[in-house]
Amino acid sequence: PNETGPDLILQRNPDRIDLESLHLGFKDNSEILKTCNLILKAKFKGLNMMELGRLKKYYEAKPKRVICNNIGLLILRGFSSSILPYEGGLLLNLDYSTRIMREKNLWEEILDELNGNHTKSEFDNFVNERVIGRSFILRHANHRIVRIDEVDEKMKITDAFPNRDFRNYAEYFRIRYRMNLSDRDQLMCCEYSKNYKFNRNAITDKSQILRDRRGEYVFQQNWYPSELLTPCGLTDEMRNDFKIMKEIAKETKKYPADRMQLNSNKIGELNGFDSSKKKTKDTFLDIADELNMNIDEGYNSQGA
Repeated sequence: PNETGPDLILQRNPDRIDLESLHLGFKDNSEILKTCNLILKAKFKGLNMMELGRLKKYYEAKPKRVICNNIGLLILRGFSSSILPYEGGLLLNLDYSTRIMREKNLWEEILDELNGNHTKSEFDNFVNERVIGRSFILRHANHRIVRIDEVDEKMKITDAFPNRDFRNYAEYFRIRYRMNLSDRDQLMCCEYSKNYKFNRNAITDKSQILRDRRGEYVFQQNWYPSELLTPCGLTDEMRNDFKIMKEIAKETKKYPADRMQLNSNKIGELNGFDSSKKKTKDTFLDIADELNMNIDEGYNSQGA
């Protein structure tokens, strides 16, 4: 037995890999699912589709731009996916998916809405209604989706960065992500995340250490300039605008037969993608793509 953790051994032949060739050193099949989902991710990326967050949703790199009542929206078109155990084998759940983003970043929306001439009460209402608890897509970090828990009016991108290798937040994003932030007065927003790799000896107040099923953790503050936050979804005002909802429906509303055809077309693209023609900068994805997983669309009535 392996004392450091379970092993997954993939045995490959020139044509295919099936479940009979997957050997596990432990009872659960989660490593098989992780591997197959990684292969699927590599195929989507090979088709120039980007993943948002970590929910196995992949979207076309060029969104559909919709303008209505001087409001710009970006509609991402793609697919949600998951590979699950099913009747002794594996089942792919694939479904057409859309995601709505607003064209302007959070800082641009703040400037447009408040226009630099607002009261403290108006600012607080905007933050509470449009920022706190809302989801945003990061322009960096592989377009991860975050939920903002706090804002700081006094904090600036020129404030000292926690890592002393960088002078401030502006320098960090410029060097780490090659992003030059344009406005030093922009609002800074914070996401609280769970940090399981903290230094226990560095925590003076042990009450800060919490526990869940994964183990002990502390809350970590992740600060983002509002210029790097793209708002997701629609505001209540937009949802109540019939013209906006009508324009969005043209791109997002699909009848079941149309959705099944889109799913079928994408399965054909995934099966037909030749990994030898395109390599990414991610070695793990390149290796996964070479495993050449094939999707049998006709296996059952679900089209997976």
